Amino acid sequence: CSHFLVNNGENGFIYNYLNDNQLFEFVKSLYFDRKLFNRMSKDSFDCINGIYSAEEMINRLDIFVTEVSKNGECLKFKDGPCSKLTPKNEIDYIEEKNNFKLKDSSKQNNVSKNSDSKKFINNAAISYLTVFINILAGLIYTPWLIDTLGSSNYGLYSSAMSIINLIIFDFGFGVAVSRYIAKYKSNNEEAKANYFIGIVVKTFLTISGFLFIALSILYIFVPLLYYSFTPNEMTIFRNIYIVLGLFSIFTFNFLPLDGILIGNDRFYSYKVINLVSRILNIILVIFGLIFIPNIYTFIFAVCFSNLISIVIKFIFIKRKSLFGSKPCLKGKSSLVSRREIFSFSVWAFVASLCSRLLNNIGPNILAITCGTKYVTIFSISVLIEGYIWEFSNSINGMFIPKLTEMKKNNISNIEIQKFLEKIGRVQFFVMSLFITGFIVFGNNFINNIWLKNSPLSYLQAYFGAVLLLIPCVVTFSQQPCSSLLIVNGRTKNTAIMNIVSFAIGLISSIIGVILFKEYSLYY
Repeated sequence: CSHFLVNNGENGFIYNYLNDNQLFEFVKSLYFDRKLFNRMSKDSFDCINGIYSAEEMINRLDIFVTEVSKNGECLKFKDGPCSKLTPKNEIDYIEEKNNFKLKDSSKQNNVSKNSDSKKFINNAAISYLTVFINILAGLIYTPWLIDTLGSSNYGLYSSAMSIINLIIFDFGFGVAVSRYIAKYKSNNEEAKANYFIGIVVKTFLTISGFLFIALSILYIFVPLLYYSFTPNEMTIFRNIYIVLGLFSIFTFNFLPLDGILIGNDRFYSYKVINLVSRILNIILVIFGLIFIPNIYTFIFAVCFSNLISIVIKFIFIKRKSLFGSKPCLKGKSSLVSRREIFSFSVWAFVASLCSRLLNNIGPNILAITCGTKYVTIFSISVLIEGYIWEFSNSINGMFIPKLTEMKKNNISNIEIQKFLEKIGRVQFFVMSLFITGFIVFGNNFINNIWLKNSPLSYLQAYFGAVLLLIPCVVTFSQQPCSSLLIVNGRTKNTAIMNIVSFAIGLISSIIGVILFKEYSLYY
């Protein structure tokens, strides 16, 4: 009945009975692709209840017998039961069909692999270039910035940013935007993407109001929290806090732009814009401090460069008409499952919150108990750890669209694991190289080359950085796997891990302050 009753790829599959793997692949495709399964089920049902129904075959057989008895043959039926066709050799027919499909698939796979390889190389190149410029700027620019502003002012800026960052972040929606935009783009569901972004925009506007209230309340208690500051330091800190707090609330509403770019597989453009913003930031700060050397010039330059970055991203997304570029603030709620989105985002929020608390708890504990000197020392340790993290995370975001497409195409978990293992091995090698090099040469580099003109001794910063970096050999190598958790909607796992990490970090920081106040920056 093959290629008569069964139309290959329409109401069933025809396979070579000598090829068990082919049968397995056909069954697997039906199991994972529910749309294909439902379509074939309907077509099969229509076929059996149509020209191959019992009534139709009995009628045709009656006509066939009558015609043959009268004329010696029956030519009334062009297809279906009692029609006259010349069958092909079964195996030849199957192999012909499958060979054609294999050749066509091979061509498509070669084109796809070449395109993916080129994209990966371009994305990796711009990512590592951005990291290299950030590190180079940090090695040359940061010491100059500390000398120009003074260690006290730089410590005040670090303290203000750390407490603001404890409250203002994307609450997990950044990850959600990347994931759902990639999903809707893969399924070519632009209406859902725009409606989803509409939900995100309204949510961010609502949250920004609560953030303003939270920062306002916190401002009242600043003197109680930072009692170790001098009166002059407290005045400067309050001014910095107001400017950075208001600006952060404003820019908070534009955080989804990053997720839209990454979800649309515009990772290269995203990195280029960030690179331009970083270079602009450095240029503005240098020229500003040369002519007006004070902390407020620095704050203005930082805010202005970030604003330019937001404008560029917004214009790029609009002009390219990317998925999510036209937020729909009104529409049918049935387009997108709000429950699914918020369920995903809640765990992403918990993961982001714990990660943010872990990264910012140290400077705040030091500012409260030890003063700005130790905040500055600790900021150097965190800065070095941040450089290594940038290398591990620089190419991480590009995998979300790729993994989403692999999941849509029902690529096996084994193949996905092999893909991630390749990236992980590269990450492990790079991380081990950098961290080992820092352990061997870091102390001499920090105190005798990088910050040799500073009045402070940064031996403590070296040991703090070493303690921060040692666990990173393992954790940073696993960064690509976090993208798979996001694609699979397993943010709960990430949240639980971050909760445990934060609890350990908080307890060890408090113990450090109590037992070893002067050395409590190592957590």
